[in-house]
Amino acid sequence: MKRAILILVMMICGVTFWSGGSMCRAEEKTMKESPKQQCERLMDAVLPFAEEMLKKHGEFFPFGGVLNLEGKVINQGAWTGEEHPPSVDVIKVLHEAFKKGAKDREFLATALVYDVKVVPPGKSEKTDAVAVDIDHRDGVSQTVIYPYSLKDGKLNLGETYTIPMQHPVFR
Repeated sequence: MKRAILILVMMICGVTFWSGGSMCRAEEKTMKESPKQQCERLMDAVLPFAEEMLKKHGEFFPFGGVLNLEGKVINQGAWTGEEHPPSVDVIKVLHEAFKKGAKDREFLATALVYDVKVVPPGKSEKTDAVAVDIDHRDGVSQTVIYPYSLKDGKLNLGETYTIPMQHPVFR
């Protein structure tokens, strides 16, 4: 039931993370930004939702965001038809939607956000982490890992690191 509520919250909140005023200003800003800056803006828009869900519920379903051609960041949720779908199924649905949007030239960048267990560099034990697969049509492609610990509803973020990807969305 808890996971179904999280999906419902994601769908209800599935409007826009970022509102940069008029489309003209958003387009102008987007045109002046480098691909790296656009990806950073996209990540800055999607991460707060993951942090909020972790603080409130201790977990979250995978979700995403896209930077459209007008420069707007738009939240992307997924529905598999199941009340308690495995995260891998939600990730697959999101990834396929991103690939279709990229093929149709609808997006500048995509961000897929999910919860993982990792062994950070220099550490020997697994820890929880938020992973963000960020992919841009003009070359940025990496997974950004945000290790975290959660105690009594307080979220403590560890040292962030990145892993290069090979453009799984924009091929």
